[in-house]
Amino acid sequence: MQLIDFEERYHEYAEKWIRENAGRFQNMEEMENHLTDIYDAFADQEAPWLGGISPRTYFARIGDAEQLTDMMCRCEEQGITPPDLLLDRLVDLGEKAVKPLIRAAGDRKTGPKSRLLALDLLNELEAREAVPLCLDLVDARTERDGIADAAARILARFAESIRPELLRRAARAPEEALPTWLDLLSVFSGDPEVYALTEKAFLNQTKHRAFYANLLGRQQDERALRALTAVYNTSDIGYLDYMEIANAIEALGGDAGDRSRDFSGDPDYEALRDSREEE
Repeated sequence: MQLIDFEERYHEYAEKWIRENAGRFQNMEEMENHLTDIYDAFADQEAPWLGGISPRTYFARIGDAEQLTDMMCRCEEQGITPPDLLLDRLVDLGEKAVKPLIRAAGDRKTGPKSRLLALDLLNELEAREAVPLCLDLVDARTERDGIADAAARILARFAESIRPELLRRAARAPEEALPTWLDLLSVFSGDPEVYALTEKAFLNQTKHRAFYANLLGRQQDERALRALTAVYNTSDIGYLDYMEIANAIEALGGDAGDRSRDFSGDPDYEALRDSREEE
């Protein structure tokens, strides 16, 4: 099936509508408040370029989730924005859309934007069937990985029921994946295994230390004060780590002092100071 650029058609419709109705509005903000109405009118208007049916009807007549998912992925390949009507139709199909979306999200040949869209739709569908894929996507994450982040949002929905697997993955996680696993586990405040893994990461991994300090602060476990204070009082931590550790100490009821340490020369401190001077 040939792809139609619905977004381009919508923009043409919206520009024509604005030209014809500009006199009804006092300012641009008032007009922008009607954008949803404009889109709905576009979606429901019979269109000659669709053989006389409306865009909404066009998608409503497609009941094959595989076909819709393929259309979504082909949009990226051809530089077309997938229309909201297509994505809404996939959600409307519910369970029928889950397997095609999982296949798209897990296929590395699929474009990254389409994989993200597929994961976001699976999250909206609360698709538990996507959990095995999402576990593997988080395990394989790189430093800046939107796909792993989207997978983590799905896992967060089911954290209670998959806690043992989250713990198992965290215990053997590579460095880039560990923060995500511990973040997912941080909802289990008071869990001794979660605390032990978080404290170990905080003490042994300097790359994400500020983040791990924040997680320790969330645990509401007084034992964390010892670990946080020990690192806080060392002389070789950077400015951002120092400030986040201080925040965690205070979140646990401890005393971080006046935070008066001199960080002149620290790149993060200097960048923050320069940005404040420019304001």
